[in-house]
This record gives sequence, structure tokens and C-alpha cells, in this order.
Amino acid sequence: MRTLISSPSILLVLAVFLACGQSTETYDPDLPPDQEGSLDTSGFDGSTLDGGTTLDTNANTDTAAGDTGNPTDTGASTDTNGNGSADTSTNAEDTSTNAKDTSSNTNSDTSSASDSSTNDSSGQDSAATDTLPGDVVGVDSTSADSAGGDASTDGGSPLVDGVLDDAISNVDGASEDIGGIIDDGTVVDVALPPDTNGVPPIQPDVALTCDSTLSQIYEFPGNLPSFDPSQRGAVVLCSTGFTVTQSTAQAQLISIPGLDVISGYKEYHLAYRTERAPGVPGLGTARMLVPDSAVPGPRPTVVFAHGTAGLGDNCTPSKGLVTGSIENLVTWAASGYVVIAPDYAGLGTPGVQGYGNHKDSAHSVIDAARAARAMLTPGSVDGTFVVAGHSQGGGIALNVHGYAKDYAGPDLELLGAVSFAGSIKENTSILGLHYPHLVSLLGGAGVRRAVFALSLYADWANTAGESAAGDIYHPAVSDTILPAIEGNCIYQIVSILAGSVGTYTAPNTLEELMNPTILADVVDCFASGNCTTGTQAFLDRLMDNQPLFDPDGPALLVISAENDVQSTPSKQSCTLDLLEENGVEADSCLFADLTHYDLIRGSIGHAIAWVKAIHSGGILPNCPSSLTYPTCE
Repeated sequence: MRTLISSPSILLVLAVFLACGQSTETYDPDLPPDQEGSLDTSGFDGSTLDGGTTLDTNANTDTAAGDTGNPTDTGASTDTNGNGSADTSTNAEDTSTNAKDTSSNTNSDTSSASDSSTNDSSGQDSAATDTLPGDVVGVDSTSADSAGGDASTDGGSPLVDGVLDDAISNVDGASEDIGGIIDDGTVVDVALPPDTNGVPPIQPDVALTCDSTLSQIYEFPGNLPSFDPSQRGAVVLCSTGFTVTQSTAQAQLISIPGLDVISGYKEYHLAYRTERAPGVPGLGTARMLVPDSAVPGPRPTVVFAHGTAGLGDNCTPSKGLVTGSIENLVTWAASGYVVIAPDYAGLGTPGVQGYGNHKDSAHSVIDAARAARAMLTPGSVDGTFVVAGHSQGGGIALNVHGYAKDYAGPDLELLGAVSFAGSIKENTSILGLHYPHLVSLLGGAGVRRAVFALSLYADWANTAGESAAGDIYHPAVSDTILPAIEGNCIYQIVSILAGSVGTYTAPNTLEELMNPTILADVVDCFASGNCTTGTQAFLDRLMDNQPLFDPDGPALLVISAENDVQSTPSKQSCTLDLLEENGVEADSCLFADLTHYDLIRGSIGHAIAWVKAIHSGGILPNCPSSLTYPTCE
């Protein structure tokens, strides 16, 4: 039996202010700023691909000596040469191999090994290239330098792992999408089994005519029918992307150990309907990969929950290039699973993303599973789905485990959940409002400050209205922070908010960040019931944001990394303790030598083998690591 150890320090309690249980990571303040990593986008040059294009499989593997781990360019870069014919030569993804490097918490310093051009802080150009239906968005890969480190974006969609103060990401290494590989612990036979039981092979096929342009996916159609629960997951628009052959998929995944690549895949983008809160409709967007193999089945749909990108539409992950999601998406599709990666409602679509809100994000994920099934011919997938997510997305996966029974309904069953470095906590956010001067915004090379600002904006926008969102900030900093939040993604926001320009001085506590009038009104509303409409809605949103636990729920797997300085093993142990206290059984595996950023790359084989086993009713694979979790701290 695990024992939950709670710190008596009020600061540790206040550190979860507004995190709402999504993720509880910490940042190593001793990490030098030059260890910040950059996403490699050299795999694609930003050109558009015709919807019917099949990628050439003449890929090479280019290895060059790097600064810490001999980064290996694995896969194929795409050069359309202006004619829609894709040449896949080299350098689809630059992946450092620093899984064994545990000194100074350095994991993947890709800034010097990347094939991308020199980054600057000029901002992001994330406009979709509206040419032919199904074109891949032409997005410039740009970056921002924060705290002296180079942190580039992936196709205008920088991913930061986690939420709020617990989501300090990409500041001690590369993005969640880029990481090293491990030398041992290979898991074999992780793809779906051959036809050995007389089960006829099934090849998933798209039933809808996906002839919208990519830019149309991110436009709000004005002729939607009135929303009711039957509209959850209804596909509004879809666009056909490119096709990748099995041999090219093999080249993309060559550096990931233990994968049995049995399939190529085809890319789609879609917009679908969701219910963000009871009676509150929303629109979500997603990227979807459909394997082209025939395997026994129907199979479950895999929904992958990404890390935080920002709140602006230019930060939408699905607008970026698929090379940034090799571990997250291609591994599943190449192993024979339909996989869909939602952006979360309000990111890339009207409204503001429910940043850190359990219910909102869980609904986006569950309805993405519905949308994937609606895209396909009957029998392509079964009525079940698996949710997997990393860091913030791992926290979302844990919340989906608790919310699925009530929201998914009888027509859609959650088969299992996989959390890579995700965390969940009880909601104690109201304490931070009472002691705002004790809630520090320092840490994470400026990321902690930025994610607090993002969270306040999202919660106030979703209660007081988007036009009033900027009112949540202190008048002394609002003129700088508001345009930074609304016009930039996380790296640029970090850089801007950390500076001191003109009359702006970076806020270091919640008291210096939040509008004092609104803060006092919310506290008074809580204490005396003397509430305005806006403060009541804001308070209700915070108080309602409790994690749910389902003791009778499906299988759950928590995967952690020994050298993770964000979701540390001890904090992962706290998550496991909380699950156990609430009657939820979870399989867990603490991988040796891995960090927050190369965790998926080093453990995805085990995760896919685990999903295969729960789907077939077979014996669950043993954790390939002998490490045990430390005591919760």
C-alpha cells in the first residue's frame, strides 16, 4: 500500500494554484539556459504536398557527430520541388541520443545538432497554404530565444509539456516530440498480431469525401445545426493529406527500438463538434493518421493528447508538420492503429482553449475518438478507444480515465489509458487566491510566469468573455502581457514576459500578475457570497475543476522516466498514490536513464505492447525496467 506524504509547507500547496490537477511538474533551477532544445523541422521544407502525393521511399540515414550524443537524422525530408512530387532524401528528423546522459539534467540539446537553419526571435508564420485540397500547411519554422536558450518551434506550433507551473517544458532539452533513444530494453513484437485465429483481416478506410482545403478546416462554418449531445464527434469538414509508404515509415522510425513496422499511413485533417461544458458547444480540429495495412480486427482507435502549445490559433499543433510527431503518432499508425491527435477546442477554432480545465480537455479527446470513427467505414475500428498522452497530455489521459464513463456513453468505451509523465492532483487552487503574494512565478527560465499568464487568460476568457480576457492582468503589466499572449506561442511569450522594456517589469508573484480588483472580488465572492456575475462564474469554474476517479474503470498505465526533472519520479509516485487512494489500480513502469523528453521514444514499444495485450485479452507485458518508484514528496 502506498502512503501519501503531504508537505506541511503552504508554498507547496500554493504551487498548484490554477493547475487544477492537470500536471504537477517541477523545474530544475540549476539547469543552464543553454540546455534549452529546439525542435528539428528539417524533415519538411514548408512546401505544400498535393493530397494524392505518395512519398518516395528512397530515404537515407545521415549520422553526424553531435555535441553530446551523435544525433541521428532518421527518416526522410520532403522537397516538393514545386511540382507536388515529393523527394524524400534525408534528415526528416534530428534526434539526439542522449538517453544515457544524466549530468546536469541535459537530455537533448538539439540546438547545435539540428539541420534547421539558424533560429531567431522574429515570431511565427503559421498561415496555412491554401492551394489544393489536402495540402499540408506551409508553415515557417521560427523560434524565440528565451533565457539565452534556443527554442525553435515545430511548424509554428511549439509544444510545451504540461500546464501552469507544473508544465515547465523544453527548457532542459528538446521538445516532447524530439528525444534520444535507448541502447537496451528493446521490446519486440509490438505491432498487432497476424491472422492466427481465423479472424478476417480488416483494412481501415475513410468513408467521407475529404475534399476541403486545409485552411477551411480552421474556419468556422456558419450553417451548423443546433447542438445536442447526438452531435458530439460529428465531423464538420475534412481534408486529405499525403500518403507515406511502409518503407518510408520504417525509415522515419529506424531510431526507435523495438517497433515492428507493418504499415504506411495516410494523413487527414478534420474539424469536429464537441461539448466543452454542459450545453456549451465547441469545435475541435485534429490530425489523423490511418494505416494502410490489413490486420485482424477491428481495432481500437488511439487518441493522442499533446502538450501545451499556447492559446493563439497560430500555435495549433495540427497545423504543424507531421515530422514533429514521429514518436507520438507515426509509431501507432505504423503499428496498425488508427490514431487521431486533437488540438483541443478553442485552439485553432473559435473561442479560447480551456487551458488546464479537466472537463473541457477530456471532452475534446473523447469526441475526437467519436470523430475518428465517423470518418471511417463501418468495421474499420471497433467501439473502443485508447487515450495516450505525454506530460500535460498525460494528465489529460488520466482525467479521461475518470470522465469517460459518464461522457463517452454506451456507444463508445474507453479500453485503456496511457500516461507518459502525466500527473494529477486534488484541486487546491482557491488557496492561491487568498495568498497571492506567496505564489511565486519564478522558475523554468521564465516558463512558469508564462503559463500562469496563459491560465489566467484562458479561465477569465471562458467566463467573462474573450473580449474581456485582458482585464485579468494587473494594469502595470497588461499592456505587455496581453498582446504577447494573444499573438505568440509559448517560447515567444516566455521571452517577452521575462524582459523589462520601458515601464514593464516582469511580475514575480501572482499578486503582481493578477488584477487586484478582480482578485479581491473573487476572494470576497468565495468568503461572503457577495459576487458579481463574472466573479461567480470564474470562481465556479475553479471550484468545479476537480479530478474524477473511476475505481471500476478500464486499464491504466503510468510510464515515467528516471531522470525527469519536470515530472520527477517522486511526483509520479504522488500521482500513483492518489490514484490508489481513490480506488484506481494502475500499472506503472519507471524507465531507467530516460528524461522527460526522450521518454516516449524509449518506452513507446512497451506502451504499444501493453495496448495490444489489453485489446486481445492477452498477458500484459512486464515492465522492462527493474527500478522502483521513490516515496512521494
